[in-house]
Amino acid sequence: MISILTPTRQRSQRCFEFIKSIYTNTKQHKNIELLFYVDNDDPQLAQYKKLEASTFQHFPDFKNVKFIIQAPISVSKSWNILAGQSKGDILIMGND
Repeated sequence: MISILTPTRQRSQRCFEFIKSIYTNTKQHKNIELLFYVDNDDPQLAQYKKLEASTFQHFPDFKNVKFIIQAPISVSKSWNILAGQSKGDILIMGND
């Protein structure tokens, strides 16, 4: 399985486009896990929560799509948190 680890902030629409692009450009959706790190003070937090809730309606075949909402930290630390929660054999550092 491939895990794509993506910190994001104030880009909920770009995040949706990122997910859509991955879905469109891959064939084995069941082997893809998407993990996103969102700061708990992000002004678009509500939009990210809606996106997480609706992702499987739009893109039903992904293995997992999860938004991890925690305190603001550096991008490198957020990638480490995402990596710690991933289940993939291959980890990709994503950017929306």
